[in-house]
Amino acid sequence: TKSTKATREMDPQDDTGSIREKESDSKQYKSSFLGLLIRNRNYRLFLSSYLFSHGGEWLTYVASISVIESILGGQTSRTAISILIVVRLLPNVLLSSIGGTLADSRDRRESMILLSLVHSFIPFFYILAGYWASIPMVYLVTFLQECVAALNEPCKSAIVNQLVDNEEDLQKATALTGVSWSCMAAIGSSVGGFVAASYGPNVCFLMDSSLFLCSAGMLYAMEGKYNTAEKESAGYGNVCERITEMTREAFQYLSGKFWWPLVLMKASSALMYGVSDVLNVSFSENGDGDRDEKLGILFAFVGMGCLVGLFVSDAFTSVSRIQSLQWAGIVSLGFSTIGSFGMGMMGSFHWLCFFTLVRSAGSSGTWINSSVLLQLFAAPEKMGRVLALDGALSLLLEATSAMLCGYLQDDLGLGPQAVSLLVSGIGSVLFSLWCCYHWTGRGATSQEAAAFMQQIAEDKADKRTLTEQTPLI
Repeated sequence: TKSTKATREMDPQDDTGSIREKESDSKQYKSSFLGLLIRNRNYRLFLSSYLFSHGGEWLTYVASISVIESILGGQTSRTAISILIVVRLLPNVLLSSIGGTLADSRDRRESMILLSLVHSFIPFFYILAGYWASIPMVYLVTFLQECVAALNEPCKSAIVNQLVDNEEDLQKATALTGVSWSCMAAIGSSVGGFVAASYGPNVCFLMDSSLFLCSAGMLYAMEGKYNTAEKESAGYGNVCERITEMTREAFQYLSGKFWWPLVLMKASSALMYGVSDVLNVSFSENGDGDRDEKLGILFAFVGMGCLVGLFVSDAFTSVSRIQSLQWAGIVSLGFSTIGSFGMGMMGSFHWLCFFTLVRSAGSSGTWINSSVLLQLFAAPEKMGRVLALDGALSLLLEATSAMLCGYLQDDLGLGPQAVSLLVSGIGSVLFSLWCCYHWTGRGATSQEAAAFMQQIAEDKADKRTLTEQTPLI
């Protein structure tokens, strides 16, 4: 036992790829966002890669909307935009089990590098779609791009747990990963709107390709192995059998856990924010000003709201009080409801931006806290599949919500304000249900959760004692 511990102190990874605690580092820097970034080189590189990739995705998203509108002669079809959103989300639902299996059966870093390189070639087909003025080709290229993203996303989510060495850093890392998405939503969307309006959407597509090449470079610079399933995958046959069996195991694993309803928390929020992109396109057409620039501004406020949600949530939560994470996620759902209600009641663009910020802050809080809870509760070897299922359910409801939003506006004639009020009503029901879940002692407030956290604390104390007693070799 002593020799094993000494080896782990010298080698930051064991044979499963799980990063081990380094007490000297933890003592040197306080557990904070800055401390995590200073001492953890691999996480810095991963975060840089994450920023590059999501920045590119937002550039392409805004540019693809611009291409569709230009093909339609400057007119906007909510149904066309809704179809684009559904096409973007559908691969994540269809391929979630494959992506989760990939994350749990292969080296996550190597998979992410390969998929980033593949992604870097796809934006050139958007340029062809615009040249041929083909909306179906825009949808086809979007579907192809999102298929690659669907395989990549479970690897991105699951690797975070391997890059940190304690539960406090896990909370910070998950939050920082979320805020990276927020930053790119704010920066990438606003830059995309400006570039598309000033230089044309093709420049956005070229920037997307370059950013994914940079993302692959950051991942290549990371050190270590990130495969958690050498032993587990040995008993499977061909690829189809492996996917089927590993997916079945994931459902069996979840069904026996006290925290399984938490997989639905992010999906509850997705049912509300799924309409936001379609509504933002509609709101951007109201009043004076360039439509692309106004759309970019609204997306920028989405990103800023996510930043606000991150820091407010972090101020009132702690892994040591795990029930605070669950309650913060539920309260954030309430803020999403308030934001949707305000968007439906206020007519000016300035108020619209403010309540967009409130709504997205709530969505961010729910996303971050539900993600931290799943990262804490799920076993490392099941992490990819659990997070893939969590993402698939969220995206399925997001796509359904987006499609219904387009139908309500184009076919039933409802305005964006009316749809926002309808969404706030749905949010009120969901908020009430989750409050009942929390107050009746379920999930993170249950006795099982308390015992789980007690076991983590005891294991941590045992590790610390063993480290102090064992000299480093």
